[in-house]
Amino acid sequence: MKIVILLAVGVAMCILGFIAWITGGSPLAFIAGILLLGCIGFWGAIVAGILTPLSLIKTIVTWAGILCLIVIVFVGVKYQYKCYKIKAKAEAKLAENFSNCKNEETDEWVKIPAGFYRGGDGMCIEGTPPPPPAPVKQVKALVLENECLTPCKSFVGWSYQVRTDGDPIRIKYQNADWFDQPGQGDFQAPKGFQPGEAVFLSSDKKKPHVKVWVYKEISVLQQ
Repeated sequence: MKIVILLAVGVAMCILGFIAWITGGSPLAFIAGILLLGCIGFWGAIVAGILTPLSLIKTIVTWAGILCLIVIVFVGVKYQYKCYKIKAKAEAKLAENFSNCKNEETDEWVKIPAGFYRGGDGMCIEGTPPPPPAPVKQVKALVLENECLTPCKSFVGWSYQVRTDGDPIRIKYQNADWFDQPGQGDFQAPKGFQPGEAVFLSSDKKKPHVKVWVYKEISVLQQ
């Protein structure tokens, strides 16, 4: 009999200890746990034939046990949720500190150990971090759209350049008068210029056939 009593007390203490741990030592949950154990003991005595109470008392004790269980569950869930929020906030704060990284084995944030670096996902990676990407800048480039021998025609737009092999030419742009372009230099739009088909003639009557290149200016990214 003494062994049974000792076992019952031991189990009861383990249950109360678990309730205290899961609820953060809440006094309300601890009292509810004691009452719940009393209800369980009451029903154990009935099953063992020690007690034969009225059905009304059975009902009261049963509902009291259920109420105690609800209180314990509610307090436990509330406490565990609070602990989860505190832990999540602490981990977020550690993650924001770039001198920390996450240990793959323990899944905890630690100071970056020697010989490691922090990866893109925050994990600790052994080795030397890769070099930063080269800076990217935007540069202008010319794309050949057309080439011809004067006299000839070609489309010319706002972002176009007309060049020759050092030979001066005459150009008739859309809605513009004849324009003399020297052999050197880039295309300069005359007054009244509009994108469209342009006519090219050589300025040198002794050299009627001059090679003309029409380029389009574009922007490209370069590292």
